[in-house]
Amino acid sequence: MAGLLIPITLTAVVAGVTEPLEFTFLFICPPLFLLHSILAGVMDMVTYMVGVVGNFAGGLIEFAAINWIPLGGTYAGTYVKQIIVGLVFIAIYYFVFKTVILKFDIKTPGREDNDEEVKFFSKADYKDKKGSAKGGDVCARKASDFLDALGGAENITDVTNCATRLRLTVADISLVQDTSAFKAAGAHGLVTKGNAVQVIVGMDVENVRSEFEALLTKGRNGEQKAKIRIGSPVEGNVIPLEEMKDEGFASGSMGPGVAIIPEADTIYAPEDAEIAMVFDTKHAVGFTTKDGVEILIHIGIDTVELNGEGFVTHVHAGDQVKKGDKLVTFDRKAIAEKGYDTTIAVLVTNADQYEKILAIPGKAGLKDVCMEVQ
Repeated sequence: MAGLLIPITLTAVVAGVTEPLEFTFLFICPPLFLLHSILAGVMDMVTYMVGVVGNFAGGLIEFAAINWIPLGGTYAGTYVKQIIVGLVFIAIYYFVFKTVILKFDIKTPGREDNDEEVKFFSKADYKDKKGSAKGGDVCARKASDFLDALGGAENITDVTNCATRLRLTVADISLVQDTSAFKAAGAHGLVTKGNAVQVIVGMDVENVRSEFEALLTKGRNGEQKAKIRIGSPVEGNVIPLEEMKDEGFASGSMGPGVAIIPEADTIYAPEDAEIAMVFDTKHAVGFTTKDGVEILIHIGIDTVELNGEGFVTHVHAGDQVKKGDKLVTFDRKAIAEKGYDTTIAVLVTNADQYEKILAIPGKAGLKDVCMEVQ
């Protein structure tokens, strides 16, 4: 935080470039900018009342070049007054802003929840945001992505908004994705407490809320196709399929899905399903979920070459399994020592029957969702 704030503050003081600070007010909490404007106006009034006049629009460099150096011999007393007024208002700004920020729990840079990225904003950011507020397509896309990340219309019990945040209550907090999913959808961050969720949207929150509520109405009237959530079959780190180090998987030619870097040695049924096939080499298993999604779980890259060494299967074709039943165990360490990549591919082999396959990257346990099918 200090690495960002110190140079920005020094630039404002020395060169008079205050844009990152002021437009951050406008992004995070417009009332703070209004408070700043009022205090700045009062300071100008007091400055003129004590007889300080001059061009003080810039920073210390401009102050010195235009006022202090050429006119200091004549108006030294005036400039001493200017410095005194400035120091007094530094104290006023500090205590007023600190009181307001703490009282209303305003998430200024450095006070974000959940280790959110610290960011200051520019005039271009602000203009882009105002422009997006007028663009229904942009707001509709954000609203749709936020709704997906929140677990769908059926998971929303209440929605309101404040100046920059979409405030919601959800039925099941476990269905809400992590901060990275919301940032990828265009949010600035996510705050959760119990079943209460705040999506930090920015200046276009009103427009996003309107689109969001329209989607809620459609979803609750059954106009949206239901999403099928596929659990993670193994503990590990879910990554996009295209990051897999095998062209056949990464290109999607074997079907869309996700890749998982495993942190455990057992594959479990992610959903209730019927086993369709178990490879003779035991490194892959296919099944059809109760919702009709056909899934192939392939353990490792080129591990067919091991001819079953290091793998133990616990099911056979035709078996009915419940979510959480053991499918395959494998010796992750031994397979890696033989030079094979143990990354697991989870593929949807009947993807042509669906509109969208959405990967949900990040750390995943057996109770977490690794992808959505719609």
